[in-house]
Amino acid sequence: MSFKRFRVLLVEDDPDLCEIIKDKLAIMGFEYIRTAHDGDDGMKALQSAIGNAKFDLVIADWKMPKLSGMDLLRYMRSHAFYSKTPFVMLTGVDDEQHVKEALAVGVSDYLVKPFDQKLFHSKITRVMRQISDYSATD
Repeated sequence: MSFKRFRVLLVEDDPDLCEIIKDKLAIMGFEYIRTAHDGDDGMKALQSAIGNAKFDLVIADWKMPKLSGMDLLRYMRSHAFYSKTPFVMLTGVDDEQHVKEALAVGVSDYLVKPFDQKLFHSKITRVMRQISDYSATD
């Protein structure tokens, strides 16, 4: 499977974890990965892409300074440009109530930190298959 043509926005406030996840995405074949280190920067990235080349996948931490991952998810689900864009929530909290809340808002999948490459790969691959124009070739 090739993910080369897909654009990813990664929003994570821990710089070390951000680099680790970016490396995991690169290993999977993603070439365009934009990073933001807080929710406010993530929101600005989303808004700046409207009308241009939108992001095909957003991966965001739940708890971040300024705006949370839930704030970003709510914005995306309320905006026609991003309403169907896959969104994977990262969190350090393994709590059923958090999962239910994220699912109610429209999260595509959920990863509890720490996670391994195999789990990360399988969840990202699954959500990318939800994109209507997804294909295994470029």
